[in-house]
Amino acid sequence: MRYISATVRVNFAKGGGNAWRVDDLTVLSKPKPPGNAK
Repeated sequence: MRYISATVRVNFAKGGGNAWRVDDLTVLSKPKPPGNAK
């Protein structure tokens, strides 16, 4: 498994019942590999 980190902005919209769904997902900074990648 490989982990990355990125900064994102997420907008949620209320769905059916009490469920929240992702309405929009925007990447603010590109993913960066961890500093100690194997």
